[in-house]
Amino acid sequence: MRGITRSRAVLVVGGATALAALLSGCVSAPAPAPGASGSATASATPTGTQAVAATACDTMTTPDAVRALVGGSGEPQTFIDLQPGDADSGPWPILAANGSYCAWGGLGPLRFDHQQDPSVVVQTLPHARNAWQQLVDEATPAPGAAYTGGEARGGNCQATTCSTNVLVGDTWLAVTATSATALAEPTFHAAVQGMVTALGKAPVPSAPPKLASRPACDDAGIVAALGTAYGLTTVHPSAANPPPFSVREAANRLDSAFRCDYRAADTEAPRWAVEITGLSNAATVFTAAATASPDVTTRSPLTIDGVTGEAATWSFQTEDSWMTVVDVLHDGSWLQVLAWGKPNQAAATQIAQKLLSPY
Repeated sequence: MRGITRSRAVLVVGGATALAALLSGCVSAPAPAPGASGSATASATPTGTQAVAATACDTMTTPDAVRALVGGSGEPQTFIDLQPGDADSGPWPILAANGSYCAWGGLGPLRFDHQQDPSVVVQTLPHARNAWQQLVDEATPAPGAAYTGGEARGGNCQATTCSTNVLVGDTWLAVTATSATALAEPTFHAAVQGMVTALGKAPVPSAPPKLASRPACDDAGIVAALGTAYGLTTVHPSAANPPPFSVREAANRLDSAFRCDYRAADTEAPRWAVEITGLSNAATVFTAAATASPDVTTRSPLTIDGVTGEAATWSFQTEDSWMTVVDVLHDGSWLQVLAWGKPNQAAATQIAQKLLSPY
C-alpha cells in the first residue's frame, strides 16, 4: 500500500437525543482494560445484577506457551497495536459484545509491515450460539478438528499459519497462530484444546448492553439519502453471499452491533462503497480510537443534529481510492459512516445526520 495519507472526522456528542433512539445501550460500560496477557477486554454491567467481566487474556494462554508454539517474542501486544481505528475492524465489535481480543508476539496483526511476525491471536465472543448456528447454515463451513468440550468449524493450516473456530458452550472461540517456521497441525490443535478447556471452565461474561434499535440495511430512506449525498442514481445494499464464517460476522449479528454495506452500479462508481456500523458498549474503545491513534492529526467543529462537538479529521489514500470517516458517540454507543471513493466529508456527515434524525 503506497501513498498513504489519513483523514477522519470524530464527533463526541453528549446530547443528541435522536441518536439515543437508534443507538443508545441500556447502560454505559466500564472501561475495558488491557488483559494481563495483552490486548483488551470489555465488560458491561446490567442494571441490578452482578457483572461478569470478559474472559481475561491470560486465561487462554501465556507468553511462554506462545513462544513454544510459534517462536518469536511471545510478548503481549498492546492495545494501540491492536486497534486500527475502524468501528468494524480489529477488536471493536468483539469488545462491544463483552468479548476478548488477545494477541501475543509481533507488533500487531493489523500492521502491514508486521503481518508475518510470529504471533497468536485469540478472540472470544460470548452469547454467540445462535449466530454460530446461523452461519453454519448459511456459510456451510467444514467440520474442524475434534476438541473435547467444543465443536470446531472452518479450520485451516497452511505452512506457517493455522486458524480455527470453536463453539465452547455459548462462546465463539477464534484462534490464529503464525509461526516463524512450519507450524505442525497437531501442535496447534493441542494448544487450542488447552484454550477450549480453560474457556469451558471460565465464567460466562455478562450480556452486553443492547442497541435500542438497528436500521434495516435495505431501508429506503437510507438508500435514497446515500444516492442524494453522493450524486448517484443507483445505490444498493451489498452483502457477501454466502457470508464469511467468522467471529466478526457473528458479532455483527448480536444485539450489540450492526453493519450495513452499500455499493453503486459498477458503470457509475465502481470504487464507491459505504459501510455503516453501530456498536453498543463502546465508549472507552471509541475514545481510544479517537485520541490514541497516531492517525488523528487535526481538529475542527462538527455539528450533527444541532449539537456541536470537537472533531478530528483524517483520510486514508490507497493507490486507487480514498476513505472518509464520520464517527459519533452517544450514551456509550458508537455510530460510524465510512465511505470509499473520492474524499467527501460533507457527504459522509450528511449520512450521519440522516441516521441521527427521525425519518
